[in-house]
Formats: sequence, structure tokens, C-alpha cells
Amino acid sequence: MSAVQRLFSSVSPARSTALLASSNAAIAAGATWAVVSCQQNPKLTEAIVAALQEADDLIKQDPRRAAELYIQATSEKMTPDELVEIMRQPGTLFSPAPHGVMLQAEHLAKVGVLKTKPTN
Repeated sequence: MSAVQRLFSSVSPARSTALLASSNAAIAAGATWAVVSCQQNPKLTEAIVAALQEADDLIKQDPRRAAELYIQATSEKMTPDELVEIMRQPGTLFSPAPHGVMLQAEHLAKVGVLKTKPTN
């Protein structure tokens, strides 16, 4: 069983979808959960990091297959080709390391998900 399969079999469908959709968004959205869980569940943390890396590797090596898996998991209505085109847009980065977290946090504050706008 791959790291991705192990991870997705141990978490809710909503979290699985978030992880497939964007490793950055998954990290940003689950930041509080992640800090506590990383300390309390090191094996789960290892599985999540391995799954994120495996997903990112799949996106880089076989973007069409990654798009197909995403569409299957989310019931997204776009085609794999449309999703691959989005994935290949300039500046798009897939990595288990968080990038653009401040932009995401500022957006979450703007739309009211975060009560306090981040400063750094």
C-alpha cells in the first residue's frame, strides 16, 4: 500500500480531498491541527509528509494521472486535460513545503475565516 493510500484510508474524505487539492492549502487549513497532531502522532505526521511528497511527485511525473485521481476523489466537473492545464500555469508550485502561506492567511482574514489579520 502506498503512502497516499495509507493516508487516505486513515483520514476523512474531506481531508483527503484537501490534501489532493493542494498540499499548501492542506497545510495552511490544518495548521493548528497539524501542530498538535505532529507532537502527539509522529507516525501520522510521517505518513502525511510522505503522502504529500508522493502526491507532489505524481503531479510532476504524471500530471494527467494526478488530475484523474483528483477528479475521482472530488467529483470535479472539469476534464483531466483542463485540470492539467491549470496545474501547468506559470508560477504553480507543488511541494510538501508550504509556500504563499501569508497570501492564503490574508485571504482567509479578508473573507472572515480568520478573525485577526496576520502581520507576519
